Amino acid sequence: MNPHLYLNTPLAKAVLKFFNRAEEDFSKEKLPPGSVRAYLFGGCAMHILTNSRGSGDIDVEFTAARHVKNSELKFNVAPIAYNIKQTKLRLLYDKTFTPTLGPLHEDYQDDAIQLATRMRPSPLWLYVVTPADLAVSKLGRFGDRDIDDILTLIKLKKLSIGEFLERATSATNYYIGNTLTIKGNINYILKRAEQLRLC
Repeated sequence: MNPHLYLNTPLAKAVLKFFNRAEEDFSKEKLPPGSVRAYLFGGCAMHILTNSRGSGDIDVEFTAARHVKNSELKFNVAPIAYNIKQTKLRLLYDKTFTPTLGPLHEDYQDDAIQLATRMRPSPLWLYVVTPADLAVSKLGRFGDRDIDDILTLIKLKKLSIGEFLERATSATNYYIGNTLTIKGNINYILKRAEQLRLC
């Protein structure tokens, strides 16, 4: 079952505006429907899933159909301006983002939640990764914000301890990095969740 998504906030609308703009650019190239797929991670994914915090940049993975090279994807990456409580903010596209630095479950793309874009049919299919896969993706860098995000997903019942443990353990089985570190990070989350009485 798909969780409730927060798509009507100023930040979420700015995110969708960014991808609607990209969608228009891809349509000019006469790309077939679904030729480009975009998977949201990071703070924007966290916001859409929980509305618990904001973000200043868009962490997204683009994948293209076989007949389209990623290097050929040309679209407008200018910042999107939006307002929150009479404060003007900017949303930037992070060109350096890659989800491969941390563990990821092999089914994260198949399980991602599709978001509606403006065109029908659309050359761009937009997704936000599931709460479980967002949590797993944060086990690599594992800074304070990453830890807070994982615990927030659990606290807000977007993710259970069992779901987190199962998805993270499965992802670790084929992670090419230091699995001992990842397993230690998983155990740290379990201990913190227990301390906070989230389980």
